[in-house]
Amino acid sequence: MDSQAWKLAVVDMVRLLQQMAEVDVDRLWEYHLPELAATPEQLAAVEQHLGECIDSTYRAFLEVAAGWRCAYQRVDLFGPGDLVGGERMTRALRLLQELEDGVLVDSGYRRDQLLPIACSSVNLDLFVITRLASRSPGTVIWYNGREIDRYKDFDEFFLAMMEYNRLEAEDLKAENGLR
Repeated sequence: MDSQAWKLAVVDMVRLLQQMAEVDVDRLWEYHLPELAATPEQLAAVEQHLGECIDSTYRAFLEVAAGWRCAYQRVDLFGPGDLVGGERMTRALRLLQELEDGVLVDSGYRRDQLLPIACSSVNLDLFVITRLASRSPGTVIWYNGREIDRYKDFDEFFLAMMEYNRLEAEDLKAENGLR
């Protein structure tokens, strides 16, 4: 997606999360707005820290929204501050380290080829993007003790998270008799 498409996608996600908050009468989830767009200086600092360029599809998102707490249930999408360290990255790296070797073999990637870009604050959900040195840079993989799903790029991943939120909103409406 280009910058304008990302702006529209972020607005759509905000609307969707607002709709979910309205039907989440038991307050199962937290709802937050995205962080403000990352600055060129922040992105340069991340790339310097990583020793490589940020994947272009993920970078395009960061240029519009520099991270997002609870973008999907309790999953936080990382912004520049997370990518250079901090509590969320520490948790994500621990989850990555705890993945069984066989899970990674089955996925076709080594740990050093995976960059965490999101994780849950309460369970084992971990989302990584494959690094430039991998056989397929820019692929996003969802792990929860095993590989759950795989997306060709960050765009596809974000759209899938929107769809999961849409389905969650429908479930909340039905559970609460709000159809």
